[in-house]
Amino acid sequence: MIKFISQLSPAKFIEWTSIGLVIVTFLYSWIQESRKGGEANLRVLIAKSLKAGTLPTSLVLVLCGFDTQVLQYLEGAEMYLVIAGLATGFVAFKAIRE
Repeated sequence: MIKFISQLSPAKFIEWTSIGLVIVTFLYSWIQESRKGGEANLRVLIAKSLKAGTLPTSLVLVLCGFDTQVLQYLEGAEMYLVIAGLATGFVAFKAIRE
């Protein structure tokens, strides 16, 4: 397994890590809801899972602040940069309104 992971390109490693986080978060959240005795809401489970799946990409974007060469490892990096820009704009707008 370790040898397989070491043979992945950085882009594939980020992609597979994201997918793994989505699956693990979905299952963990589902189990947590079941233990509480509550009814699992599919929409909430999917939303939590997709949010967790963005963590590897967000870490790479942070690294881009130190070395822009890291950006080459993100497939479709433009989308992530737009999302990062929108998030930054949102935070700034909220701070101004408060």
